[in-house]
Amino acid sequence: MNLRRFIAAWKRRAPGGAWGLPAPRRTRGLSTALLTPLLALFPAAQSLWTSLQIHGFVAQAVLDTSDNRWFARYDGTSFGFTEVGLNASLRPRPWLLLAGQVLARRAGEMYNGTPAIDFALADVSLLSSPQQHAGLRLGRIKNPLGLYNETRDVAFTHPGIFLPQVVYFDKVRNLTLSTDGAMLYSETDTDLGTLSLNLQGG
Repeated sequence: MNLRRFIAAWKRRAPGGAWGLPAPRRTRGLSTALLTPLLALFPAAQSLWTSLQIHGFVAQAVLDTSDNRWFARYDGTSFGFTEVGLNASLRPRPWLLLAGQVLARRAGEMYNGTPAIDFALADVSLLSSPQQHAGLRLGRIKNPLGLYNETRDVAFTHPGIFLPQVVYFDKVRNLTLSTDGAMLYSETDTDLGTLSLNLQGG
């Protein structure tokens, strides 16, 4: 008996074919083994990227002054104040928020428009209830200075085109804007109002 006849006879004797299993069942088993991990991961990946949010803004100021050389060396009309920002946030877990922003700022001779990391942090929720919320932030964190420091890059939160320079002095903006470190924060709602506590170091 030659080799071809021997193989054909062996396949006829094996009810499951050459592998001992019917061919359709082998195909279904292989497909299930390959697709099950993908199907298990897909809902998790889909829900993860659903929480991704990306936003941006562009602000261009036109300044005209006769005596105050705010962002230019000359009097008159100036376009020397521009801000461009791109930020994103992602919530991979219900208790974890990742957020960051890149900001390019052109403001006279103080800032030349070079992009820089404005903030980048991980916000871990330690306690969450209708009356109280507490958490820990790690990374580059906006300093809670005054009323507007944490939102000074959001133009519509300003009381005017420029923030009061007595508190938000632009020449030391980088020193007061953010800190690389950690912040423990808590807010509690009471009958008298909201009590806030921030402990920050960096």
